[in-house]
Amino acid sequence: MSVARSVPTERADAVVIGAGVIGAAIALELARRGRSTVCVDALAGPSMGPTAGSCAIVRFHYSTADGVAMAYEGVRSRPTGRAARRR
Repeated sequence: MSVARSVPTERADAVVIGAGVIGAAIALELARRGRSTVCVDALAGPSMGPTAGSCAIVRFHYSTADGVAMAYEGVRSRPTGRAARRR
């Protein structure tokens, strides 16, 4: 666990523990609803824990034909080569 680099002196309506995909989504939704939000994480930056370890695979084993079609189109429309690596 890392030590906080600075201690905020302002108040917040909500403190979200964890800055991965779930924590960031919660913080965003709270902010959209007008809440002042602070998102904290034990790691050095957002999405450095389990979110970063996601394998990010695209699979085609869905229970509906629409799910399979959406995955297939997503793969087909994804940039490849140098353009994809620059992202």
